[in-house]
Formats: sequence, structure tokens, C-alpha cells
Amino acid sequence: MRTKPWSGPLRRVHSLNGWTYELYPHSLQVTLTYCVISSLGKVTAVRPREPPVSKDNPYHSLSYCKFYASCFFQGKTSIYKLIYNLRENLCYSFYGRLEIDAESEEADIQAITSVQGCLIINGTRIETAALQQITEVTPDQKFCEYTYSLLIYDNPLLTEIKFGKKFRPSSADIFIRNNPKLRSTGIIGAGFKVDIGSGADCLVNEANSNTNCESVVGDVNIADLSSDTWNRIKEVHGTVHVEKTSVSDINHLENLKIVGWKTPALVISKNKNLIDISALLTMSIESKYKPIEIKDNPNICHAIDEEQKLKQWLSGMKSSVKFSRKCLKECAGGQVTNSYLASLDKRCNVIEGTLDISGLKEPPGNFSRLEQVEQIKGRLVVRSSSFIKDLSFLKNLREIKTDGSYKYSYKLLIYGNPQLEKVEFDKKFHLEPNETLIRLNPKLTTAGLKGPKSQVDISEENGTGFS
Repeated sequence: MRTKPWSGPLRRVHSLNGWTYELYPHSLQVTLTYCVISSLGKVTAVRPREPPVSKDNPYHSLSYCKFYASCFFQGKTSIYKLIYNLRENLCYSFYGRLEIDAESEEADIQAITSVQGCLIINGTRIETAALQQITEVTPDQKFCEYTYSLLIYDNPLLTEIKFGKKFRPSSADIFIRNNPKLRSTGIIGAGFKVDIGSGADCLVNEANSNTNCESVVGDVNIADLSSDTWNRIKEVHGTVHVEKTSVSDINHLENLKIVGWKTPALVISKNKNLIDISALLTMSIESKYKPIEIKDNPNICHAIDEEQKLKQWLSGMKSSVKFSRKCLKECAGGQVTNSYLASLDKRCNVIEGTLDISGLKEPPGNFSRLEQVEQIKGRLVVRSSSFIKDLSFLKNLREIKTDGSYKYSYKLLIYGNPQLEKVEFDKKFHLEPNETLIRLNPKLTTAGLKGPKSQVDISEENGTGFS
């Protein structure tokens, strides 16, 4: 660390405005709240409540304590060191965003003892990052866009990072990854948990060619990586952008974990053709602040069951979407089997004809797909199915109607289901009693009927004939 040795006598007592302070060789101990320099020549600055510097006022020092100085800067060390390291205006308390240049050395920042904002060591030739003088780092998005206060990544020669004993940050404020020669034994003096990543980390521009890469470091656009690469990538440490694309879905992002280093961690905006965002339901997003920004995607459209799940998921992310219904369609009825459900379009919300759920001993695969049905233009038959205890698989059904072409006696027929205990539809669902037949369901009582406005007869009389 660069220091300016005190040239005075061994001990000198001074007073200033009623305060006293003592000067020692290579040390300064001050009873003011702003400045303490240890016997090793290191500064501990007690930060004032409000930053003393800003873009308009980038430097601040105390006349009675030249060892205390604060500075504001946003940029690279090649410019920073011309301002603060090669003249008298040394900076101890740093506010802003400081990125060490590829050819810079850690010595260029060794006057700094505290950081509010972020310090970035990226793409350098540094072998040892000597940061023992730093006692405090605090992320602050007023000064730096990153949610971390110390970022050390993509330094191909880095083998050691040295921290001081007084440095006790939150591990969540430190980002260290993709330094290929760095091992856990090279983290010296850390009094906190350090995650240095793994050999599966890589930069965005390496991900397509590096088949061992499973974790991308950096901001990435969905179009930057091929389909095969996205299938391989498990994590992104950065921000994922889906912006101004022609994609109709974001299925490339299925099962992806995003650890955001900026806010938001995922941006989905201005995609005119985007319809399907169901991949969000499989994703994990970690972010200190707003995880996702989703806007100006006018054609996002899902069947009611997925729409409900997405609304709940987005609400948990403090976000929302206005859903279109333009993509929804009608599809043919039929007997519910594995093959029928497998072929049911995920955007079908209207069944035309009879939806026949009969003779089933166990639920077919994808049975929950029936939750997307909102309307039946024909009739609903649920009969002789021994596993059915309720009709929750039709919880979004709002209406059964005919256009005159169907000549059935009943629009709703629920018959001979030995385990059926509850029939519950949406409160807006309405059928006349003469349109409904509910018979021979021995466990069903009137207490199990909920939702329909009309009175429904479930007695066993005249229960043997239906059409």
C-alpha cells in the first residue's frame, strides 16, 4: 500500500476547534469521527451518513485531516490514477464504479480503504490481487449498476486474492468466478465464505465453442447462444435479455437459473411475435432487487390454466403481464384417453362436441390438461370412472352450451362414479335442472354440490335412463 510517512516527532498533541488528536510516525489517531489511520499506515474511515461526494462534487477532504479524503469516480483506473494517485489528492473512501484496466495493477487502487458502489477486477493480467487495505465494501446502485460491491472475474493469471483481517463483508456482496488459475487455497485472509465458481464457468463469447461450459458469466442476449448451447447451459450469472426478437416462445430458457448481477436479472421486452412464456414456470431467478422486467409484448397468450400459474409466478417476482386471448382456439371433443389428451392443443379452451370421461380406472397421462377448458359447445359426460373423487380437473369450466345442432337430453351427465364426493364448478356456471343428470354417485351428497346457481337433483329416482 502507498503511504506518506509522518515526518514529525515521535508524539505531538494538537487541538483544533476543541478536538484533540495525536500524531505518530507512520500513524495518525484522531478523535474526530471521520479519520483513523492505524499504526501500519492503513486508513479506517467511518463513513458519514450522507456521501460527501457526487458527480458534481467529486472530491472532498478535511483540512485538519489530510489522510481522510473521499472521491467520486465512474470509469477505468487508467483515468482514475491520473486524478487521484499521481498527485496529492489521494482517495481513501471511494464512491462510484471503478474498473481496473487490462494492463493496470492492483497498486493503482491501494490508497482505497472503503468502497461504496463497486470495484471491478476483470480481464486483467494480475497474478495477485492484494486488497488487504480494504476494510469495507457496500453495494449502492446510486453509484454502480451492479448488485455486488466487489467483482473479480475473467483474470487468466490470477492465483491469489489477499484480504485484510478487518474485512468482513456479506458474501452476497462479493462475486468471484471464472478465474481459471484461482483455487480456494489462493483466497488468503478471508473471514467470510467465498465461492470462486468452477471449471464449468465461461464468458458469453466462449459458451458456443466451449462444450464444457454450463455456467455463463456476463450479460447475454437469447440470440447470442445456439439452441444446443442453451440446452447445455444451467446457470447465467448476469442479466438475460429477450428484446426486440422474432421469437414466439422462450423455451430455450427452460430450467435455467439466473443469478442477477444487475437489476433486473431478466428482461423481456418489445417482442411482437412472443406468445408463449411458460418456460418461466421452470426457471429460478435470484436477484437482490427487481428480478424481472417484462413489457411491450402485445401477443403473450396462454390457456387459462397456464395464465393463472404465470400470474401467480409473476406476482412473486413483483411483476405482471397483460395477456391476450387471440391465440386461443376450439378443438374437437371425444373420449378422454391418453392419446386424446396428448393431442389436445395447449391453447384449446373450447371443446366442440361431447367431452366424454367414461370408464376410467385411473387418470390418463396429462389429465390436468383439462384444466384449460373454459367452454363446451355440446355436452359433458362423466360416468363409471372409479378414481374420480371431484371435478377439480374441470375447475375452469364456465359454460356448457349448444347452438341447436346437438339433440341431447342433458348437457351435463354425471353418472355411476363410486368415489365421487364433490361436484364444484365456477360460481358463474349455470345450467337448468332439466339440462342436468346426476345419478348413482353413492358418496355424493347435496353438501358436495357447490358453485352452480341452479338447483340440481341428485336423487336416485328415475336414474337408469339417459341420452
